[in-house]
Amino acid sequence: MEKILFFNYCAVPIYSIILISIFVKGATKGWNNKFFIFINAISLAATLFDIALNRMCRSLPLSESELFWVTSFEYGYFLLHNITMLFYQLYLFCVMKTEYLMKNKVVVFILGTLTFCMLFLIFTNPFTGWIFNITANSGYTRGKYIFALYPIVFAFFLFGTGYLIKCRKLIDGWKWAALISLYTIDIVAVVIQYLKPLYLVEMFFTGIAFLFIILIVYRPEENIDPSVLLPNWSAYKKHINNILLTEQNAKIAVIKFINANNVRTYLGEQRYNKYLRKLAEPFIELLYKGGMRFDMYYESPGSVYLVLLDPPEDINIENKLFDMYRALRSEIIEIEHTGAKLNPRVLIMDIPKDLKNYDDIIHLGHEFFGLTSYHKTLTYAADIIGSKNFMIESNMDSILERAITENRLEMYYQPIYSVKEKRFNSAEALIRLKDKEYGFISPGIFIPAAEARGLILPIGDFVIEEVFRFISENDLQKYGIDHIEPNLSVAQCLQPELADKISDLEVKYNIDPSQVNFEITETFFDNIGEIMDKNIRRIRNMGYSFSLDDYGTGYSNIQRVSRLPFSIIKIDKSLIDIIDSPDGLAIIKHTIGMMKDIKKEIVAEGVEDKETLEKLEELGCDYIQGFYFSKPLPKDEFIEFIKKNNK
Repeated sequence: MEKILFFNYCAVPIYSIILISIFVKGATKGWNNKFFIFINAISLAATLFDIALNRMCRSLPLSESELFWVTSFEYGYFLLHNITMLFYQLYLFCVMKTEYLMKNKVVVFILGTLTFCMLFLIFTNPFTGWIFNITANSGYTRGKYIFALYPIVFAFFLFGTGYLIKCRKLIDGWKWAALISLYTIDIVAVVIQYLKPLYLVEMFFTGIAFLFIILIVYRPEENIDPSVLLPNWSAYKKHINNILLTEQNAKIAVIKFINANNVRTYLGEQRYNKYLRKLAEPFIELLYKGGMRFDMYYESPGSVYLVLLDPPEDINIENKLFDMYRALRSEIIEIEHTGAKLNPRVLIMDIPKDLKNYDDIIHLGHEFFGLTSYHKTLTYAADIIGSKNFMIESNMDSILERAITENRLEMYYQPIYSVKEKRFNSAEALIRLKDKEYGFISPGIFIPAAEARGLILPIGDFVIEEVFRFISENDLQKYGIDHIEPNLSVAQCLQPELADKISDLEVKYNIDPSQVNFEITETFFDNIGEIMDKNIRRIRNMGYSFSLDDYGTGYSNIQRVSRLPFSIIKIDKSLIDIIDSPDGLAIIKHTIGMMKDIKKEIVAEGVEDKETLEKLEELGCDYIQGFYFSKPLPKDEFIEFIKKNNK
């Protein structure tokens, strides 16, 4: 009876579409991609062999040449179809980032033994006829020991299924289901074809399983940054998680271009991305040749992560980085002619020797530049993980929890000098954190951390209440202080109930609104919306005033400044620091004059010497704040300072 080739015919376009889609997506690099391409290619070849031999066997007897080709096709089919199980397992190792198992002695023994037994049966078949026989008169017939292949195939299924179950946490649920579907679908196909030998369904069912994989698992667009066509930040984090879950050894090199934002602004988004793609090409060429395998990832705007799994003990990763630098030097020189130059800093981490915690690895890769010397190009994780700043960053959750629950926060006050009145008439309220374990922690560290963890609101509420309490407990006007200036965060300004909170505190502490001037930073403009605008205007109508802080660090302009009811504009220290240069002096002079024209008062922040003070007085600055007069002081010391200096 003739075998039904319908399912084989359907399998051919499935494998063809899968292969075409892989090449169209350009996802051909990397061992997992190569294994998947190879598996589909040999499955397509096996299907074509099966079609050819069954069509030729329809006209018996076979000629001598037909017998040769039928025999060749059958051996090709058996070899390619059965070897698929081995290469699929290798593909799984790569997809799950557990390639180290390819070197595991137990794994090598199991897979090697199964492969040897399978190949032994196939290659000895010409002499034994155990698997199949082909004759000119009867064509293909099963051998009496063909069942010997089934335990081998089933053992591959058991090994692969057990591996996937054990590694369940290493991949998303639907992707895991797609990967394990090959085993379940193929078992069904083997049973059907055994019971119904005329229906050639195995290759079709395998193709369906591969189709699930290409649709659900094989989606490089999910993990590729489209701007530079490299694996993205999300893919890097998944890889780190896999390394830790599987307890692998790895070396990670983080290349951070610290001026990436400036270069991107200078070149424009399109030219910048083109530049980075040019830089990536020589990197990629080096990554995929030689004896070691690096995985490369990109995080916008300018960070590259190189991961080397199971590194040899004697590897010198610095030499590898130098080779890469030489390979891309010509591209760097080419772009430098435009005036743009990327400034790299490099961190090398040894996992798990240096770090064993996921959050620490991710955090250090982001922040290492701020934890070491500005001029240091190459940094080793081992040199900074014991530093105080790193320990603070690593334990920030517990530090912030203690700060809030144990009242570790404290308000300091920095006097502000009135040029016209020749006295200190106000002060900025600044929050400080003194931890019982790490001592004083800079606001530049704990404020961004609190914002990232959603704790900035309770801290902001603490600031307002402490300032109101301070005003109510001290007759500040008696000492010449007209108002205190606490900061409002963007998160606070987005609270619909902000004005009500302030109103309640006003009643609680019997505060005159004129004694409080709220400060808002320039980043406020990036977030302004209906709620924020409504809050500011309502609080202003309650009698409170507002200052725009850090003017000169963002994108404020006159239109933006005049849009909201700011009484005072505070010029940031970064502008004051350039007052000694002709251009800097002109910028500050123009800024002060412009603000005076729209009836704003001016505070100069960060004044540290008498010469700067005198220049600002000449330019018409209304108020001066900085270390020249006083650093921020605890409330008791502030009161003593005011008593002494406002006589």
